[in-house]
Amino acid sequence: MDFGGLVRIVFAGLTDEIEAWPPVDSETLWAEPLGNSLCRLDNIPSFARGVAFNDIVKVDNVNGELIFRSVDRHCGHSTYRLLYEKEGLPAVDDAIAQIRASGCSTEGSKKWQMVAIDIPPTVVVDQIYAMMEEFEQRQILGFEEGFYFDPRAKAKEAASDGG
Repeated sequence: MDFGGLVRIVFAGLTDEIEAWPPVDSETLWAEPLGNSLCRLDNIPSFARGVAFNDIVKVDNVNGELIFRSVDRHCGHSTYRLLYEKEGLPAVDDAIAQIRASGCSTEGSKKWQMVAIDIPPTVVVDQIYAMMEEFEQRQILGFEEGFYFDPRAKAKEAASDGG
């Protein structure tokens, strides 16, 4: 079967034993192979932490299965997750629609009652974060951070590298 040249990368060991979250111990993400054990993530992580859409990651080939090793380069996207108790509530649907209207992409999982959010570099993360805080305060849904790309840290890194 042709998947448009994309491969699957396994992110294992995800569950925090104390919090028992996420509800799965591994997640498989689509990625574009770049060569030299590097791949570019091509979907929004639902459970994996520390990575975001479009990030370049290093992988190990273990018996034909690509296993996430480390992040080679973050590419400006941030990942958050919206968590809700009941699907189909107008307030939840409206909250998700507002986030999408702000320029974010989403991928949902009805089974786990959550929506993964990709905040691209063209969207100000602080504005989306403020929206999510408001939704949480109004008890519409909860949220958690999967990965926050701090553009100020990237600028500081470039300045210290002489770039």
